[in-house]
Amino acid sequence: MKSKVMILIFVFSILGYNGSEALTFTDVASEDWFHEDVTTLSASGIINGFPDGSFKPDSEIHIDQFIKLLVVALGYDLQNGSVYWAQPFIEKGQEIGLFEFAEFDSYEQPISRGEMATLISRGLMENFSNRMYEYAFFMKDYEESGTREILKAFSLGIVTGYPDGAFYPLRTATRAEASTMLMRLIAENRRVDTHRLNRLMGEFTALDEQLKEDLSEHQEAREILLQQTPILLDNGDALYRLQGLDIEGYRWANGDLYIGTMVQGGIDGFGYFSWINGTHYIGEIEEGLIHGQGSMAFGTATYTGEFNRGEMTGEAMVVWEDDDVFVGEYVRGALTGLGMHQDPAGERYLGQYLKGAKEGRGIYTYAGGLTYFGTFNQEYRDGDDFTMYYRDSGDTAFEDMAGRILDEALSQGMGVNEKIRSIHDALARHITYDSEGYSSGEVEDEAHTAYGALVEGTAVCDGYAEAFNLLLNRAGIKSDLVIGEALGEGHAWNLVEFEEGFYHVDLTWNDLDNGRISDAYYKISLDEIQKDHLIERIIQ
Repeated sequence: MKSKVMILIFVFSILGYNGSEALTFTDVASEDWFHEDVTTLSASGIINGFPDGSFKPDSEIHIDQFIKLLVVALGYDLQNGSVYWAQPFIEKGQEIGLFEFAEFDSYEQPISRGEMATLISRGLMENFSNRMYEYAFFMKDYEESGTREILKAFSLGIVTGYPDGAFYPLRTATRAEASTMLMRLIAENRRVDTHRLNRLMGEFTALDEQLKEDLSEHQEAREILLQQTPILLDNGDALYRLQGLDIEGYRWANGDLYIGTMVQGGIDGFGYFSWINGTHYIGEIEEGLIHGQGSMAFGTATYTGEFNRGEMTGEAMVVWEDDDVFVGEYVRGALTGLGMHQDPAGERYLGQYLKGAKEGRGIYTYAGGLTYFGTFNQEYRDGDDFTMYYRDSGDTAFEDMAGRILDEALSQGMGVNEKIRSIHDALARHITYDSEGYSSGEVEDEAHTAYGALVEGTAVCDGYAEAFNLLLNRAGIKSDLVIGEALGEGHAWNLVEFEEGFYHVDLTWNDLDNGRISDAYYKISLDEIQKDHLIERIIQ
């Protein structure tokens, strides 16, 4: 296989044309996102432009042209075909699994961004990891038009989205995009971190370190200023100044203190606030209000990031005393929008928040790596639309088993009530209650989930209920999780919409094991379930 240098020379000679050897192009500006790739390759003599001195970065590139680029980039040294120049490269691409026969209507048509990303993804040595699903939150149109293959290339930083956060896979790809994507395929140091919250965490961690240094300097200045004789104001406040020191001090009558820059007698610029309740702030200030980037320590937490007119509003990171870390979009001190949480035990959440609570699509990962990717309702997994997997694997065992059970349980012509009954009985036969874990008080995380119920065949009540809820909803039947108590202990079951209306079903209590299935808690009314079940919450 060729060296990367030789691959680059060969690859980008295809993109360019014989002619101008200029290191700059008339249509490539320094602020263009592709500028570095194009100019670096040009300076190395790897890429050329057109005779008129242009590069034509926005011009389209055809499927056969890109297939040749990719096959060569992967190290295959082939010659052009005698009849159709691209035929050897197309045959090699099919051989190594870049695309299927007849996958494209024509190889001589423009390639789309999605097609280009898909071909690159198939050519990568890295296997698909379920960890990559986290990147779906940073591709706005993934749910509508994305694929695992596009997501793989996106998560590895080879392809990126537009400023609005969308990838637009159906848009025609350009010469500039082809150049940059192939460079990132070959040179890992050119890849981009597309996980915005990871980047934010890194940025705010660095900001926090810098602000700690600023805090130390301002605290030293405080000791010097407070030794000076203050200028006492009529309202009881005090102003501290020292010639040669470019920051001043202001102490309110109640004991609150400010050390920092002042403009025409007003607090403005950058400084340090210390309140008598123990809260302190270091950072930017505008017209007397905390505004811009800064860090505020209060109670057992520190908020580092953006402030807006005195409020903790903007992108920020909050670190708690127990090392819990939250990062994302804050509104008045509460995560609202996309956010991420990591705790010291190794559990993590990435997804949507509303006023500090998980709400909407999200990914929750247990310390052992088991992961739920679905919807949340006020901190609870709602169990209607989700999948589960181990974060660092590429397995699809959960989806495979869910599909198999549904295929075996359902048949053509079944009515709603028949479907519910069949799914209920299929799960009762498939799942065994984790009596050993329950008796010992050491139930594993998996047994509390649909993953334990479906993949491992072992669960406790919430695993039963979550699995039943998922399969019913996938069969088009409305079902909600019910959280409450039974016999004085926490319990979970389902509220299901039958043909006659909503009724309660407790699959856990109906599963008598050894193949025996009870009807005692199947399709029962609210009055009946409340005889020995206490409803605390219905997760809709």
